[in-house]
Amino acid sequence: MKRSVVRAFLVGVAFVFVYYIILALRGMYLTNNYVPDIINSYDSVDYLQQKVAFGIAIEPVRMVLEVSGLLLFGMAIYFVVRKLRRRAN
Repeated sequence: MKRSVVRAFLVGVAFVFVYYIILALRGMYLTNNYVPDIINSYDSVDYLQQKVAFGIAIEPVRMVLEVSGLLLFGMAIYFVVRKLRRRAN
């Protein structure tokens, strides 16, 4: 039982890492393919100034919920796949 919990935890950690790698790659893609629009640029700047005061606003509660949710999701996937494999045999 202890070994399966550790494996499930590792699968959950892998889900978290893959999720953040995908976010980083998506951000890099969006940064590289950004095309500025001079006509509508003021609207986007005005919108951003109202949403974020300075820099990146990291909410600790949101981060904890996001990471723990991904971790639990990965662990649940591990146990579901394990149970389905047992039924197949």
